[in-house]
Amino acid sequence: MNFVKVSKMAVGQWLSYHVYIADNVDNYVAHKPGNYCLLTDEGIFCVGKSDTDLNRRLKEHLSPYETNDCIKYKIKYKICFFQFIYASMQEERDQIESYEIRRYNPVCNIQQP
Repeated sequence: MNFVKVSKMAVGQWLSYHVYIADNVDNYVAHKPGNYCLLTDEGIFCVGKSDTDLNRRLKEHLSPYETNDCIKYKIKYKICFFQFIYASMQEERDQIESYEIRRYNPVCNIQQP
């Protein structure tokens, strides 16, 4: 993933991906709003967003309180990576999430916007 274009609005660029562990989230992701993708060598399995704190949202998936069994399984049994993009406007985040879900049809996304 590189440049994201939704509607006629160019939003920005996905930042490089990292191994999905809490230390990497802390090292690379700011406490800002944005979107994320979770992936393995099989492809993207989850697309999401945070309206307030992307760092916190990514770490929520890593916690023992994760409620999505598909995500829990991937994190436990696969080598996972994350990629993210900062987006300050709600409309941008909503459009990015919707576009990426339609584009990749991630297996762990339960509710599609």
